[in-house]
Amino acid sequence: MLFIAHLGASEVVEVDVHAHAVVRTIPNMSKVHGVLVVPALQRVFATATGDNQMVILDEHTSAILNRAPTGAYPDGLA
Repeated sequence: MLFIAHLGASEVVEVDVHAHAVVRTIPNMSKVHGVLVVPALQRVFATATGDNQMVILDEHTSAILNRAPTGAYPDGLA
């Protein structure tokens, strides 16, 4: 799976690269910028710059598990 930050739509798009298809879109991430997948934790982390938050998603269900405050304009993850 490939997770893509769609800044203009404030959503993360999950794409199955083998099937060449969008699996789902995950809304409500204001001005999402960076996305980081950590398979060992089965988590996806995304920065929502519009809310100054990091959003934590379940890698398999894409459910929002938590939101954590960040500093001003979090635009990437490493």
